[in-house]
Amino acid sequence: MPVSLRCSSHGMHAHRSPLSLPGFRNLAEQFQRAGKLPTTRYIFPTAPFNHEASERAWYPPVSPHFEDTSGNADDINDYLPAIATAEALIQEEVKSGIPRSRIVLGGFSQGSAVTALWALLNQRNKEEKLAGWVSFAGYVPLRGSLDRLIKSDRELIKDQPVCVIHGDGDSLIPVWVAQKGIAKLEELGFEVNWAILPGMQHNITGQSLGMLCQFLESLLHE
Repeated sequence: MPVSLRCSSHGMHAHRSPLSLPGFRNLAEQFQRAGKLPTTRYIFPTAPFNHEASERAWYPPVSPHFEDTSGNADDINDYLPAIATAEALIQEEVKSGIPRSRIVLGGFSQGSAVTALWALLNQRNKEEKLAGWVSFAGYVPLRGSLDRLIKSDRELIKDQPVCVIHGDGDSLIPVWVAQKGIAKLEELGFEVNWAILPGMQHNITGQSLGMLCQFLESLLHE
């Protein structure tokens, strides 16, 4: 059965190809060379240019501490357009004949934040649930507000597989930010498969791609 992996990047890579993030493109090529998941379709959208950020970004820059303890540091409305884009891409796959149970949503940096929020807002019934989702070098936004913002069925998303990969050398999104996000996801009931990789910076490495491959294979059996 065909499957689909949708991964969105922060937008720092200005490639025009749909396979916009080099690391993720390498993932697809590695799978193809190895004959793994041969019917998988990979779509990697790049964020549009954001004038406030002066670069490609899904939403304006947030607090450098990625916190939301007061409720004022972050705003769900900043994320809604990107979340809607993710949902539209998923709907395209569903219309092409791929059930949501065979789709994995993922992201790098800002794309990870968008992916996490999509998962918490858009899985309200069994038909809307994805196979799982992936976070690379990202964070869980709005942690102080999530409990009141969640629209997904909490029982439905309980034990949903999630892959979180972060480097302890990441200076853009510090590792403690990722760790707080992991703790929050586990608190919400997700089955978090996480790895903090020594020395990895705000990028994608061969080791991290290998871990992602293993995660995908565990979800998307041919």
